[in-house]
Amino acid sequence: MPIRRLRFWLPVISLAMLGGSLAVLAWSLLAPCQVNVSAAVPAPRPGPATSAAGYPLAGRPNRLTPESFQPLFARRFQAPLYDPPPKTPAPVVKQVAPPPPVKLLATMPEPGGGHAMFSDPKGAVVVRAVGDRITGGSSPAEIVEIAGDHVVLRYDQRLITLKLGKE
Repeated sequence: MPIRRLRFWLPVISLAMLGGSLAVLAWSLLAPCQVNVSAAVPAPRPGPATSAAGYPLAGRPNRLTPESFQPLFARRFQAPLYDPPPKTPAPVVKQVAPPPPVKLLATMPEPGGGHAMFSDPKGAVVVRAVGDRITGGSSPAEIVEIAGDHVVLRYDQRLITLKLGKE
């Protein structure tokens, strides 16, 4: 039963919609009606031109021209297809403190340590053992090892080797 009713109502609804659309089309083609304004409405006062919202139009063109759209046409709305690579920061150069200004004059290695003879920039000669500190730079240097031809110092958290006959 419901299918028979559907077969009846579908064409009826379609014809009603077609008739409604023809009525709207005919109504839109009619001449617009005119409304007479009574004399009770005051005439606008002369003054600067304003928009419908009441904002002044001074300094703005009254009609749009293609030249008024040129700044908009010149604008680029498309973004680059990829992000530019990030700028690499400048490399940080670590300032390395120079070794202490002492000269190794002689070594006296012994089992478990030994002694070494140094000359400082003032010309004073000092003898130091393993574990002692040598002053003469921005910070003191500690003697770590004494060998027959060199001495190893720990200076500014790094190891420095002083050889005999070299500063």
